[in-house]
Amino acid sequence: MPSLLSLPRELRDRILEYALYLPVQEPPESNDLNGVFAFRKEIGSERGSLSPLKSWNKGRDVLYPKSSPCPVHPIFLVNTQIHSESKGALSRLPANYVLDVVLYREVYLIPTWLVMPHPRGSVPSCIDSVTCRFRTVCAFEELPSSYSGFRSGNGAGPAMLWVLYSLLERFFYFGPHWHDSKTQMIGHFVTKVLHIEVQTPSDIPPQQFIGVPSSSSHIRSVSLNDWLSAPILHPEFLFHFAKYNISYLLSMEYHTAGYGDVLFTHLGSIIFTLRGKTESVADIADILKRLNNQYEEATTTRKQRREALLDWKPRAMAARKRRGLRWLEFPDWDGSDLEYLSYDACHHEAMKEN
Repeated sequence: MPSLLSLPRELRDRILEYALYLPVQEPPESNDLNGVFAFRKEIGSERGSLSPLKSWNKGRDVLYPKSSPCPVHPIFLVNTQIHSESKGALSRLPANYVLDVVLYREVYLIPTWLVMPHPRGSVPSCIDSVTCRFRTVCAFEELPSSYSGFRSGNGAGPAMLWVLYSLLERFFYFGPHWHDSKTQMIGHFVTKVLHIEVQTPSDIPPQQFIGVPSSSSHIRSVSLNDWLSAPILHPEFLFHFAKYNISYLLSMEYHTAGYGDVLFTHLGSIIFTLRGKTESVADIADILKRLNNQYEEATTTRKQRREALLDWKPRAMAARKRRGLRWLEFPDWDGSDLEYLSYDACHHEAMKEN
């Protein structure tokens, strides 16, 4: 009987290329999440001058695997020859990753890598695409009146925004193996295309979802009677919430500039998909080029923020060019290389000068 090694090399390469994109594990089922805290953990992070992690939730409410998500793709463990040929096949393929993300009880995000072809230590710093497939599982366990995770905050946005932001920024700095910032060196993992896909779970009856929101809705609002009859957050609500709040971060407005900057330096574009249909595309280079927030200069604080934005913008576009992301020239930048400073660092310099 022919074996894999007895096949012609060209055919074997095609098989290995196919195998590298197969899921390394299955996504968790809805009925398997009751004991989630037994095999998942939060990776906390202190916000401070030595850490790039800024999320207001300090890493809470994102439940990562207690063990490594998958240190080595199984194909690399077959034998020495297959290991070597798989590395060769991987070098010819685009770096495409797929992440399953469960919104659990409207509080926690549970990420699980499904497709993660590169072994530890060989993950490229520029990844071609990351597909994040979001789905809602289980209802919130208390009355809606006591829950504020999807409600607007005092200038800071809803709490769930910062849970999502925490997941993204940890990937930008530590890659697909996550890890505590105390035990792994900080790097930069940029993604040319981020797919935000919101799926409708097939194992939840449609009548269990709270009514479809309007396309502009991003604030959780439901009556007690509606919540008791249909307690699970509607996938379309989650879609509009993610799209609205990521756009909010990209606006670089007064409250978001210190947080949105990392999206501009680590993402090429974002494609928002609902039930398999692309609803919108955010071209980050184009958004950055057009960014021109006219802060009122009636106060020193507003003037400083305006100066910080003007200083940061060409530095961000230069960083995109340097990291292999799409970039565009604009009147205040001719394509030359510039040292990158975060928006907060630029704001600090503006405050010293005024």
